[in-house]
Amino acid sequence: MSVDGGASPSAEGADLADGAAGAGAPGRPFTHYLVAIVALALVIRFAYVFLYKWDEVWKGDQIYYSGQARWLTRGEGWRWDYKTPVGLEHTPAGDHPPLTSILMAPVSWFGDTTNLRLQRLLMAVLGTVNVVLIATLARRLGGARVGILAGLVAAFYPNLWLNDGVIMAETPAILATTVFLLTAYKFFDAPSTRGAVLLGFSGALMGLARSELVVVAALVLVPAFLLNREWRQRAFKPLVGAAAVFSVTLGLWVVPNLVRFEEPVLLSTNDGLTIAGTNCQSSYYGNDLGFWYLGCAQAWDDELTELDQSQRSSFLRRKGVRYMADNLDRLPFIAAVRVGSLWSVYNPTRMAWLNQGEGREMHFSLTGLYMYYAMVPLAVVGAFAARRRGVRLWPLLAIPVLLTLVAAAFYGLLRFRAPAEISLIILASLGVAKLLGWPPGEVSQPVSDPVVQSEAS
Repeated sequence: MSVDGGASPSAEGADLADGAAGAGAPGRPFTHYLVAIVALALVIRFAYVFLYKWDEVWKGDQIYYSGQARWLTRGEGWRWDYKTPVGLEHTPAGDHPPLTSILMAPVSWFGDTTNLRLQRLLMAVLGTVNVVLIATLARRLGGARVGILAGLVAAFYPNLWLNDGVIMAETPAILATTVFLLTAYKFFDAPSTRGAVLLGFSGALMGLARSELVVVAALVLVPAFLLNREWRQRAFKPLVGAAAVFSVTLGLWVVPNLVRFEEPVLLSTNDGLTIAGTNCQSSYYGNDLGFWYLGCAQAWDDELTELDQSQRSSFLRRKGVRYMADNLDRLPFIAAVRVGSLWSVYNPTRMAWLNQGEGREMHFSLTGLYMYYAMVPLAVVGAFAARRRGVRLWPLLAIPVLLTLVAAAFYGLLRFRAPAEISLIILASLGVAKLLGWPPGEVSQPVSDPVVQSEAS
């Protein structure tokens, strides 16, 4: 029995998802609207690629993701040839997890210019899929009207489609995260072997898109497992299967990394570069306050000439940790600046300016910033309204909590917030529904919180 506080079969005639516009055709009106939203989202993303990205050269991390996709199509694996440091030609590369490059590989058979264009168009298609998934998840939590509104916001929101115009990890990360959330909500209500397989697989894909997301599955599932004995008993065996699928999927990347590098590497060799670049004079006191500065890591280049990526990462990690230990009194302030940068509280126009270095136009970034500010209070309203209805909120909140901790530990950058935009859009849509007095629509499965049920009993 659901404890949604209003979501019941009697709501069927009041909600767009349940056949109000077409008797005997449950879900058809929602589908019709969703098709229109998909077309709109695809037009926006294709227009952005054609008008702004068609002849743009790769920059920043795009060099790695796009270049590695190209090496994969040539059967040459993960290697460092895209920037060929002296003495390290043909050595293993692991700057970032592999999912983005794997997704780009099927369209990476052609010359450099055609390659980039096709990769960007594929990103636009994946971004449109994300709109569908966000709308579907919102519908599950709040009914069809909320789903349609969330889909419209996702279609127009620059903080989503700006990522869809570049060849980086944010769009695949949103894709994997939304699939995981959809699967998790269904699994909470009806644990099954099939659901466990998809849960473990999508949880691993998150980590293979962005390494920090590898812990999301544990953050989402462990609290319910520990706090609700009845659900724990039903879910125990499927969760064991989910953990196995998760481990095997992740192991396809981790195990080769442990073999091919001189020092142990799990998901990425980029941690040392990140730690050194975010714990130095420039990032603690200079113009890059709370940010990442490449020059800090480059200061050690002469000592890194003959080292592979894992050895470089280890060396730079030690340098960064040493600087952090020597400046612990400064660290709380720097952590606050990092978190403020992530959530557009600290110097947000600086972040819009920095986005240009990775191919995101400043005026579009500012538009996304204004939309973000409008959605935050609506999301707060939506979260309280959903909580009162007994809707499970922790899966949506776990992602921003994790990203906040990661930003405090490393640095805050707007695109790192991308997976949390899913939660923001859905909660804001729920907030609009509350303010407009929309009746709670029937969801496809109960979404009551097992923690709430445990407390109630």
